[in-house]
Amino acid sequence: MSGAPIILTSGANLTGQRIRGVGCGQYNPYNPADNYLNAAAFSVPAEFTIPSTLVVPGVRTCGYANENLAISKVFPIGENVRLNFGGELFNIFNRHPWNGATGLDTSVTDPSFGEYTSAFDPRNVQFHLRVEF
Repeated sequence: MSGAPIILTSGANLTGQRIRGVGCGQYNPYNPADNYLNAAAFSVPAEFTIPSTLVVPGVRTCGYANENLAISKVFPIGENVRLNFGGELFNIFNRHPWNGATGLDTSVTDPSFGEYTSAFDPRNVQFHLRVEF
């Protein structure tokens, strides 16, 4: 799935500088210099003006790729009894894409503006064993 458009939640003006700081692959949340959005590319509107939302042109949140796998095997035990064993692997390649919907700070007045604050779930594995009769 591709990323969603970025909508700034508090009024902002574009300053003409480069909007994106680093790309999705280069983003490092532990490096304070790595912001997904360049804070210098936006300015806060003057006081006593009506704030509006700004859709950042041509810039989207990071995309999302997710692969899941399910395997199941049925073992006959008797004439009317079966044993069903299987497993599900969610996010099998353990990709941890940044959560652009709620994890990107889009408030221009926040000190963490332009930073991702959360990622999607890591790999999750579950098994099942069921007796059917």
